[in-house]
Amino acid sequence: MSPDLGVDPSASTGPDWLVVYGSLLRDLPKQQGEQLASHPLDRLGVAAGLRRVGPCRFTGALFDLGPYPALLRLPGGAGSVCGELHAILDPGILAVLDAFEGFDPHDPAGSDYLRERIELSEPVGVVAWIYIYNRSTDGIPRVESGDWRAHLAKRRDSPHDPVSSPDPCTR
Repeated sequence: MSPDLGVDPSASTGPDWLVVYGSLLRDLPKQQGEQLASHPLDRLGVAAGLRRVGPCRFTGALFDLGPYPALLRLPGGAGSVCGELHAILDPGILAVLDAFEGFDPHDPAGSDYLRERIELSEPVGVVAWIYIYNRSTDGIPRVESGDWRAHLAKRRDSPHDPVSSPDPCTR
């Protein structure tokens, strides 16, 4: 599953990395009534500042908040989540993504999500920015597969069938 990063992911002079795992993923199944044609990164105006590298995997747990997931890091590095790795070409996009994710670097306690760096399980050796949910998930259903795309495809309100793959992170 390790994508060809095109550069040494541990090099200090290489690009910074970003992981998306929810509503910013490419090719999400459309929900009933959804008519949006453009990708969310395009609508946010940040697509040109990113280069999609490929699938990735990291530890944590996803929870279904309805239109988007919550990611929590679990004690002991438990759980596995699928995401997409992007090279950050324009560091200025982080401010736009921070606003979209409800992260205020001046008020972390009041933020919905926190932007943190994590080390990925795959590709090995990559440390990337990611948004971690900053609220309680008590009573919120967990996405057991760790794959938001497959989860959306299986939800009752989705007209799409899930794509079968032995490893959901390989799509």
